[in-house]
Amino acid sequence: KKNEDSRKEVLKGKEIRTRDILIRQLKFELSKQKSFKEAYEEELKRQQELEDIENEKLIPIIIISNFDKEAIINTHRQFDIKDKVVWVKNFSLSKIASKVLRSIKPKVVIGELDDETKEVLRDAGIIVVDNLTPEIRRYYAAISPEKIENTVKKIEKKNFLNWLEDYRKRQVT
Repeated sequence: KKNEDSRKEVLKGKEIRTRDILIRQLKFELSKQKSFKEAYEEELKRQQELEDIENEKLIPIIIISNFDKEAIINTHRQFDIKDKVVWVKNFSLSKIASKVLRSIKPKVVIGELDDETKEVLRDAGIIVVDNLTPEIRRYYAAISPEKIENTVKKIEKKNFLNWLEDYRKRQVT
């Protein structure tokens, strides 16, 4: 009878350990599924905001929080900033960040950048706009096409006049 009782205890202990392992596996799987669900819902909200901006006939702007290599790469990974309009919120001088942004080639960069960074980006065919503050949403910022177009025209006119003035000075000397 003692052997029978100890055998039952051993089987009961095995059964409990097996059940505990299964519970841990199911908890892990559940947490993994919850994180997938949250990521999917986040992406859905982001897509909905993008559609809302486009339905309002505005240009969506991807926000780069800081002008550093990691922030640019992470934003590119998350939003794919190639051929898009980006806004550098907090600029700090960084040649590496300039090169990274130049290699990704967004269409337009909005932000208060220094002259050297502007020149590097313009040489890569990227339009650089300053003195413009877009409307901030949750994931994106937005701006009217007319506003950005007028600002770009003013900048191009100013750049052309500066070039013309430099050309005249060179012709005189």
